[in-house]
Order: sequence, then C-alpha cells, then structure tokens
Amino acid sequence: MEVVSDGWSVGESLALTPEEVQAYGTIAAGGIPEGVESVRRLVGLGLVAPAVNGEVPYVALDPRRVAERVRDTERVTMARSVGRLNSVGDIENLADVFDQHRFYGGLGTELLGSKDLVNARIGPVLEQARKELCTAQPGQPEERDPEGLKIGMERARRAIDRGVRMRWIYNEAVRSYAPMREYIEGVIEAGGEVRLHSVKFPRMVIVDRRNAFIDNRAVIGLSPDAGVFVDDFNIAAWLHDEMFADLWERSERWQDAASASEQTVTNKRQRSILKELDAGCPQNRVGERLGLGERVVNRELADLRKKLGLLSTYQLMSWWGRSAERFL
Repeated sequence: MEVVSDGWSVGESLALTPEEVQAYGTIAAGGIPEGVESVRRLVGLGLVAPAVNGEVPYVALDPRRVAERVRDTERVTMARSVGRLNSVGDIENLADVFDQHRFYGGLGTELLGSKDLVNARIGPVLEQARKELCTAQPGQPEERDPEGLKIGMERARRAIDRGVRMRWIYNEAVRSYAPMREYIEGVIEAGGEVRLHSVKFPRMVIVDRRNAFIDNRAVIGLSPDAGVFVDDFNIAAWLHDEMFADLWERSERWQDAASASEQTVTNKRQRSILKELDAGCPQNRVGERLGLGERVVNRELADLRKKLGLLSTYQLMSWWGRSAERFL
C-alpha cells in the first residue's frame, strides 16, 4: 500500500467522515484499511503514521495528544484574530478623515421594514455615539411603552456619562402624559436637553451628524414603524444642520413650557387650535392645517372645556374671545 503524508494546516476542517473513522479503527486494530484517501487525511491530522517496520503500513497514534495539539494551535490562532479585530476600529476611525475629502461619506441607505429591524439596527448605532445625539419624536405619548422608556433612559444616561450631548424634540402632548413627564424630567436631570413642538414635524434620529434614522417613504405597504438607516455623511449632516437645527430653534424649552403652563389655562397646542377656529376654520379641518389628528383636536378641546367648566365649543369660543391668552 502507498504511504502518504500531507501534513496538517490551521483552518482545516476537523470533521471526520465515516470512512476515515472506519479506517482509523482498522489501523488501531492492527489491520490494513481499504483505500488511500481516508488514510491520507488521518496521516495529515497526525492520527496515524507510517510504520517503520512491520507487517502493516500504518500505526495508530493517541488521538488525545492530537486533540490537545489542535486545541493549542487553534488557541494561538484565535488570540491573533482577536488582536486583529481589536485593531479594526483604528482603520474605521479613518472615515472621519476620508469623509472630509469626498462628496458623500457612507454606504448609502438601508431599508428597515419593521419595528424589530429598526430597534436591532438603532441600538448599536446609538451606543457608538461620540459627540451628539439628536432625536425628534412627533408621536403621541401613549405610543411609548414603559419598557421602551426604561431602555431609553438607560441608553441616555450611558451616552451622557461618556460626554455625548443629547437633544430631544417631542410632541407638546407629552406634557399631559405622566410617564413621559417623569421620563423627560429624568433626562434633563441627567444632563439632556428637551424641547416641545406643537405643530407636525418629521421623525428623525441623528447620530454625530454622520448617521440618521428617518421614516420610510419609498416602499408602500410596510409597517408604520418601518424606517430607513442613513449611512451617508452628507445627508446626515444636512438633516442635522438644516432640518433638526431649524426645528430646534422653533421649539420651546421644556422648562419654559412647564413654567408657562402653570400660569395659563391653555397650552400652546390648544391656543393653536382655538386660533384656527377663531379664523373660521371648520373643526374637522383644523387637524389637517396643524398636522394633528382629528381625535387629538377633539380631545384638546374637550380637556379645555372640562377645565373651564364649559359645556360646548360655542361657549369655549366665547370665552376665548374675551381671554388675554389669545394674544400669547
């Protein structure tokens, strides 16, 4: 029989075929296996060796020694790989320099078709924020679940602790929702900045002016929670400098809004609704003009009537016509 020896290489598959297992058993029992290919692999792995003298061409070697040798070799290889992976960040950080000398700075956009996909993508990106995190959340406060608020608070505190500037813009309606008030007070106490906006605005999350998450507008029929991950420096920077910055300047500081609400009967959103009605806009069209849902408009008017002890919107408008708050 031909004696073969190919040696063994790191990265080679260690799985044995049934033919190789049978060949090893035959050699270990002092027999002569059939076929060369099975024996070739056993020699390469160091499980059998050519016999120097004797009636058989191969002898079996202790597989425990071979296994230990393989483990030692793989450990060294893994340690080298981990070291190389730890150095990948040094290469990736060169993107800051690279982006300064090209018209666009990333890989484009990625469609995320569900809430789970958005959460899976946004979490790691937010954890990598180094300078600033800007968030605009136009949704109604009841859409934020308690567990989500808890996760958001923990994430915010970690970011603030590592020196990240945190800026949030929320729908003014959050003031009437106790869990959100507590959440926002906690964010501000931790060092974050929060402002409120009363008119419809786009949802966005911008990280370090280089990445962003925006709503899906390209694919019809996806979940309302679907989004788009923007990995392009120029687009993210434009969203930050032109969209978010303008919205931020036109929004009211949480502290100022809270102070004003203690001194007035109406809030900013209610005043916007009443001014539209006062100008002759039908109640069922006010929401469309202000970017609010019709239910939101009706609820705000109902809350205000209850607060003033009035029975109808007609009585409310009569009060509004005499109120100094119409000039706020």
